[in-house]
Amino acid sequence: MLEYDSHVLFRVLQTQLGITFMSGYLAGIICAIVSHPADTLVSLKGKAANAGKGFGQIAKDFGYSNLFTKGLGTRIIMIGTLTGLQWWIYDTFKSAMGMGTTGGLMECSCPQCKGKQPTAGGH
Repeated sequence: MLEYDSHVLFRVLQTQLGITFMSGYLAGIICAIVSHPADTLVSLKGKAANAGKGFGQIAKDFGYSNLFTKGLGTRIIMIGTLTGLQWWIYDTFKSAMGMGTTGGLMECSCPQCKGKQPTAGGH
């Protein structure tokens, strides 16, 4: 097994977990933007004032620009943070169990790789 400076490994792990969080946050932003209009319509459909109306009529009454933008900032913060934290928790757990982070450096234990530098994903 190769020996590494524990401070260097800790900084690498911090960086990888930071990248994991930001990747999750970006994925959350994309999901929030894509799902926002449909989620807004479903919420509006549940209001008593919209009982008996179809989704098209609700969208027309609410305004198409409102459908895509009203409340989007709050949804991005909420979904982005939740998704980023979920990804960060997952990779932190993997690291704690000795499996490394997703896309991080891992030392392979196969005979061909003995004594070589670790690579992303093990191979």
